[in-house]
Amino acid sequence: MCTLSWLINDNGYEVFFNRDEQRTRPQAIAPCYNKKTDSIMPIDPQGKGSWIAVNRSGLTLCLLNNYQAQVSEDKLAYISRGLLIADLTKYKKSQQVLQQLQLIDLSDYMPFNLCVFPETLKSGNESVVTFSWDGTRFSQQQAIQPVISSAVSLYEVQKNRTLLFNRMTEKKINRDIHLEFHSSHQPEKGKYSVCMHRDEACTQSVSHIIVNNKIKFRYLNAPACSNEQWQDITMDSCEERAGLNYF
Repeated sequence: MCTLSWLINDNGYEVFFNRDEQRTRPQAIAPCYNKKTDSIMPIDPQGKGSWIAVNRSGLTLCLLNNYQAQVSEDKLAYISRGLLIADLTKYKKSQQVLQQLQLIDLSDYMPFNLCVFPETLKSGNESVVTFSWDGTRFSQQQAIQPVISSAVSLYEVQKNRTLLFNRMTEKKINRDIHLEFHSSHQPEKGKYSVCMHRDEACTQSVSHIIVNNKIKFRYLNAPACSNEQWQDITMDSCEERAGLNYF
């Protein structure tokens, strides 16, 4: 299970991402700067990849598993989907990401949805795209928030979280509302809540990326309802984003 939402403003955008995982899965390595890709990303020590990254050009990539898609019974092994993030984040433009995805043999990966936040994203230029691989077909479509994945009761989880998001953002939308949404236990603390808690799985981390004239990656290595402190890492954005107002 994962939940993704975003906020677009005059100078850029913000991304909010709850990563839900099995309680037995090793805790991720907190985001750090990767010189090779000129980006910031956390690392999953099990798969060696990531689920979210932002690079200096202001391009953000978010990957969610597609649990409901069929996988080939003949395939003996797959490449970790998280390695796609580590590979694609080196590209500076969203169009380059699409071109690379069309060149990759996606049959080596289990199904996924990849949300791409372009380096040019801001008010008036609000195209967020989801690239989907279902095991047999690659497609792309306009992303509609919130984006949700779940291995359990997907329809009910999507319905509950989407209704909550629409209700919370009906009259106004800002950073605080998004953060409140991602820490919500409505309708109760459990599998339907955005801050998810099940016996075998829970929200393991929350990521908050701010892209403006600087790029900030805020990371909570725990559920949003915890008392843990956010970790922040910041880098200058590329020249194309220079001259914008600070966040």
